[in-house]
Amino acid sequence: MATNSRLASLLIAVVISSWGCSYHYVAGPLQPSEDQGEGMKIADDGSLTFVRGRLEVSLRPMTDDELDRQVSANGEVSPYTYGDIVFDDGIVRSRFTVFRLKVKNYEFPKVIIDPTQIELVAANGRRYWSLNHQQLVTYFRTYAVGYRGNEHGDFQERIGLLNRTMFKSDAVFSGQELDGYIVFPVLHNDVGSVEVVVHGAALRFDYRGVPLETVDIGYRLQRDIRRKSWRESPRQTASIAE
Repeated sequence: MATNSRLASLLIAVVISSWGCSYHYVAGPLQPSEDQGEGMKIADDGSLTFVRGRLEVSLRPMTDDELDRQVSANGEVSPYTYGDIVFDDGIVRSRFTVFRLKVKNYEFPKVIIDPTQIELVAANGRRYWSLNHQQLVTYFRTYAVGYRGNEHGDFQERIGLLNRTMFKSDAVFSGQELDGYIVFPVLHNDVGSVEVVVHGAALRFDYRGVPLETVDIGYRLQRDIRRKSWRESPRQTASIAE
């Protein structure tokens, strides 16, 4: 019995020690990097704008607070965040990584950007492709348990908001503007510097509507990632990525 008691005490000590040394990661918001490609402008609101003549294609990283204010202003259930859900471990989590993409076309007869051809490339080699509408519908359908009551109502609200707010692959004709949200999976904890690449933005077309001129647009961003011990206060953090 004494041996078993000493073994139990040892196991408890190991668990306590491991808790004392364990940590989790806290990531700050994505912000524009100072190093940008040609034709890129940085605005005070954190948006990056690619300029070609009188064509502007802007990308802005969105925080969960901003999404909750803008998307759920009427009390609807946001499809982009966890809203007011509080997790048992107290860690604030994001559901997705979201950007607002806006096109102002006063230069070309028409411009087309396919939201499914937008990629997020991390400096450490990780790659993420934007999530399309059907992928998000499938994701949220798992929460509509039995298609009954509140769960089904929340599902319908989320899909309705996705339909209204996601960026669409519509042609932006001369003198028109188009904007909406681009959605990516949550970034891994080791991702600091990233580039969001719009592949094949079509600027000119032949008489059949086939693109004659396309351009890849790269937006460079970064975030601060800090490692925090479970035993530390929120301010006692150490930066691990730039």
